[in-house]
Amino acid sequence: MHEIPCSHCQYFTNNYRLKCPVNPFQANTEEAINCKDYQMREY
Repeated sequence: MHEIPCSHCQYFTNNYRLKCPVNPFQANTEEAINCKDYQMREY
């Protein structure tokens, strides 16, 4: 099983209305596994 990386991305908002402003239709889906815009969040 693959892990969906959205929650670790700098663009992820965790807002239920708009989870990702860059790719809103891919956010938290299997399509996001190979997201070309993914950037690791710096904590």
